[in-house]
Amino acid sequence: MEYDAKRQMETKAKEAIFSLLFQKRAATPHLILRVRRDYLIEDSLSQISENEMELKKSLRIEFVDEIGVDGGGLRKEWFLLLALARGLDQLLKFEGDVESTFCRDFVGEYEAFDDIKRVPLIHNGQNIPLFQPEEIELLVRGSAEPLEIEQLRSVTVYEGFREDEATIINFWAIFKAMDPMMQRKLLTFVTGTDRIPATG
Repeated sequence: MEYDAKRQMETKAKEAIFSLLFQKRAATPHLILRVRRDYLIEDSLSQISENEMELKKSLRIEFVDEIGVDGGGLRKEWFLLLALARGLDQLLKFEGDVESTFCRDFVGEYEAFDDIKRVPLIHNGQNIPLFQPEEIELLVRGSAEPLEIEQLRSVTVYEGFREDEATIINFWAIFKAMDPMMQRKLLTFVTGTDRIPATG
């Protein structure tokens, strides 16, 4: 699914470039959402609904009245702001039994002839909680494990630089020599978060 999504994003980006070159029609290869922090959900939903044909493009986020280029960090911050605070607030105010209402196990549910069928996704799945709090934190915030500098280096994409330039070589040498706290601060400066995404 991830490969297919990337392929579709690349196709939409190519269409935008061809549209610009041959039809002289302005188009961007990205879906850019310009949102205000105080109206995050409203701005996001209204712009998404206005751009339904663009949803397969790569997503870029711009916060109104803030300077920043989305290299992935702003998009991650946008997702985090959409997911954790409002949902947690509602969970705290919920008056029923949170565990029996919201907690899930490794069971898939589907409706068949007005009857809900439950099928274990793994052996004994009905008795295994779907996520532990630590796993949810890993999924949302990323890993807090010590940084694997070489692993980060292997997946880094350079814009305007080559991997073998002195500037890049010196950057990695300095980054590697920093103490872990400073490494995290630099990672935050570069990506917008001090965690490595759970998916790498």
